[in-house]
Amino acid sequence: IWPHPSGLDLPDDEYVAHAQQQLAVFGYNVQASGFIDAATRAALMAFQRRFRPHQIDGVLDEETRKLLAGVT
Repeated sequence: IWPHPSGLDLPDDEYVAHAQQQLAVFGYNVQASGFIDAATRAALMAFQRRFRPHQIDGVLDEETRKLLAGVT
């Protein structure tokens, strides 16, 4: 599995909850709370470790959002 980066057209306040839903679909143990909590940060870092190893920081930046949208 390799992502094909994809853009999303969501309001800024919905990106976190959407990313959490995508992480859960992909198999990470994350609840869609809309807030970056410890579990979400850990899941983002694991996702980045696999799909974006040049920057593993647990931040839901634009590149991470596009990769996540492209893999789920």
